[in-house]
Amino acid sequence: MKNLIISILVAFVAMAALPQANAQTFKSNVQNYSIPAYDVPVSQNTNFQEPIQVFKKNPKGDRARRTAQVDVETQNPPTSPNAVIAIVELYSLDGQDVYGPYSVYENEILNVEVDEREWGVTVIQVMENSEMSVWIVD
Repeated sequence: MKNLIISILVAFVAMAALPQANAQTFKSNVQNYSIPAYDVPVSQNTNFQEPIQVFKKNPKGDRARRTAQVDVETQNPPTSPNAVIAIVELYSLDGQDVYGPYSVYENEILNVEVDEREWGVTVIQVMENSEMSVWIVD
């Protein structure tokens, strides 16, 4: 009986923690890359994440501003000059914020202001035969 109660309690705690986890963690066939990443072949199931820092650069907790940058190049560029090459979302690894979706155009770099937390980029949609570079500038 004691083991049953402990097992139920452990299962309840695990289920309570589940919504806090990033949904990308549980998708099958997701390709994960660290930020910065350059010229990575991408599909709709591609995810980029900054490594988690044990020691923060900004110990005072000030909201230091940085710029996340995303660049996409495709082997088959569209004929229209304003055609969307990819659609991406940025999210904080703590699960508090999601920015986007953003459209990324041929020969343009997407710039999104983020704070000092660790961030990720999820590819929602992308043209075939595309490569993506993702980096964050302090």
